[in-house]
Amino acid sequence: MKYQGGTVDEAAVKAAGGAVVENGNGVRVGGWVITSHKGPITADAELEALKQQLGTLAAPEQFYGENHLRLHHEPSGATLSFNALDALKGWLADTSEPVLVGEAEEWLAARQQDVAAHAAQTVDYDWTYTTSYNGSLEQAGSGSSAGGADGTAAAAGPAAGAAGGADGPAAAAWEATSEQIDRALLTSRDPILYYDELPLYESELDDHGSSKVLLKVRVMPRCWYVLLRFWLRVDHVMVRLRETRVFCRFDAPPAAAARLLREVRHHEGTFAALRAAGAPAEGPAYSDPDTAAAALMAVAPVGVSHYRMERLSL
Repeated sequence: MKYQGGTVDEAAVKAAGGAVVENGNGVRVGGWVITSHKGPITADAELEALKQQLGTLAAPEQFYGENHLRLHHEPSGATLSFNALDALKGWLADTSEPVLVGEAEEWLAARQQDVAAHAAQTVDYDWTYTTSYNGSLEQAGSGSSAGGADGTAAAAGPAAGAAGGADGPAAAAWEATSEQIDRALLTSRDPILYYDELPLYESELDDHGSSKVLLKVRVMPRCWYVLLRFWLRVDHVMVRLRETRVFCRFDAPPAAAARLLREVRHHEGTFAALRAAGAPAEGPAYSDPDTAAAALMAVAPVGVSHYRMERLSL
């Protein structure tokens, strides 16, 4: 059944021993309560207030401030969430090299003397809204932390993965692992109990391309899976894709600790370099995050600038 928050297969949820949450925007299964919320584009007045709060003069034209996903683990009290505000904070913290379109390079080259003569100041911000955000973790009694600009947990008190409070247990932390996501389980014929897709923000980049942060969640009888993508296409210049996959299998014995696996992969390249490596030429192959992902994976490891696997035990 289709609800405002997502799509629920009520019969499959019941067969898996779970339950649909009260307002239909999620499910309770395997010790997890997984909910999502989808709202309209944030109004201009609210977006202006948010820009002042964050200390920035710019923001994506389409910002979905109400959209979020929460995955709450009842036994431990920990919650992994994904939301538009933290994704935007990830943009402000990102240290990627700036991307210039051809017109900008020509404009600067033609006016270097004028810029120097007038001691002109430039407003320095990443107009592509690139973010390395990969989720926000909140643990009982230890606050919350969001993924930092390099994709690791940004220090935000004990929740960043160090010790807990003086009287509390040590907070769980993401750690490097050689384990891999069970893709055979993800491609099995198990029914999908709950599914949703949420945009967090989008921009048309002043008609020079497009950038988008998009989130998908899928809950099955034995596991859940989240895919978060930042996708950027700058016309006639380059494509960039940053993917975070989070996977949890919850059909282990009740006494076993919940274990999350997180895969982070960054791809990017100029259209010329990717074409030379055998990828499709600029065009329909990069028109959205899904098609771009397929094109970039076809030539990997060419274009892969970052990769890591992490594990979190709750």
